[in-house]
Amino acid sequence: MAKRILQVNFKFPESMDLNSPKGQEIKEEGLQHTADFPGLEWKIWIRNEERGEFGGIYLFEDEESLQNYLDGETMGQVRTMRDVSVKSFAIMEEPTRITDGPVELHPAQMA
Repeated sequence: MAKRILQVNFKFPESMDLNSPKGQEIKEEGLQHTADFPGLEWKIWIRNEERGEFGGIYLFEDEESLQNYLDGETMGQVRTMRDVSVKSFAIMEEPTRITDGPVELHPAQMA
């Protein structure tokens, strides 16, 4: 099974205050749900303050795990945000290995 990368970018609605009690609750729920998601190996949280853009780069153990995440509750909430972009990628194994990418490939992938 080949590992998969997911890239998600979005902007919060202008009316959403992330520092409010409701905003804090949304962040905490999202953090825990993401941390516990089956098949997710890691997530890097990203932000561009100038553009008001947020998102993440995810590593999933396989396509099925990635698809389960896309079909799940957290992504359902993300899709209600503004300017949502969701992209899935295969990993280019040899260049990633050469540049020490933070990806431990399955032995069957290394042949």
